[in-house]
Amino acid sequence: MIPTKLLSSLSFTIFIELPISLIFGYRRKKEMLSIILVNVITNLPLNFLFLSNNYFDFLHINSLTIFLIEAIVVLVEFALLYHVFEEKPFKIFLLSIVMNISSYCIGVFLL
Repeated sequence: MIPTKLLSSLSFTIFIELPISLIFGYRRKKEMLSIILVNVITNLPLNFLFLSNNYFDFLHINSLTIFLIEAIVVLVEFALLYHVFEEKPFKIFLLSIVMNISSYCIGVFLL
């Protein structure tokens, strides 16, 4: 059950974030694969944390907790994408913020 939820969450995130990367001008195969890999690196642990917390209740989940965890994800994705793309940091940081805010908000709205 948990692997299914993790994979569906990852798929949903990639489905939302890849078109955003296209809008930002990232269309090459290497760029698209990098965004997918970065999402695997960040999304699976993030959702495993939340799913595990549903069973073990080791975190008090509130708006601040979600904001802090999402901020960490944005920073990790920024660092990884900046390393791969080697472009202006502001553009990569903005990409990371927009992708994550979009996938989070759409996910909250749909779920």
